[in-house]
Amino acid sequence: MKKTVVAKLIHKRVQCPHCGSRIIDAAKNTHSEVRLAATAGPWQADYYTKCWHCKAEVGLKKLNSYT
Repeated sequence: MKKTVVAKLIHKRVQCPHCGSRIIDAAKNTHSEVRLAATAGPWQADYYTKCWHCKAEVGLKKLNSYT
């Protein structure tokens, strides 16, 4: 089995809300909220990153994780 196939079984993609490209991978049991940082208003993210594809600033908030 290829390494990339194993990663697809373990992780899920977190996508950019602007262009839909993959920002990061997350565990399947982790739930998160993703918004564009410029339009988020008073919303506070846990993490901020920049989309490699469209260069939009994206905020990520981890909601919960189930084991």
